[in-house]
Amino acid sequence: MVLISETGKEVAVGMVNYHSSDINKIIGAKTAEIESRLGFKNDDEVIHRDNLVLADQMKEGDELCHLRA
Repeated sequence: MVLISETGKEVAVGMVNYHSSDINKIIGAKTAEIESRLGFKNDDEVIHRDNLVLADQMKEGDELCHLRA
């Protein structure tokens, strides 16, 4: 997933723990609300920081997944 700022700038790239349709259901939810909204809980967060790369840390030529959720 590519994280985009409100101004359209790519901020980070990360591996997600949920399908995009599930992410739409839990946006803004507290961790304790995830299971009640989805009926299951894969993880406490959509993207764990261990699976996140900030755009300013990427170098030219780094491969990027252009899939946007």
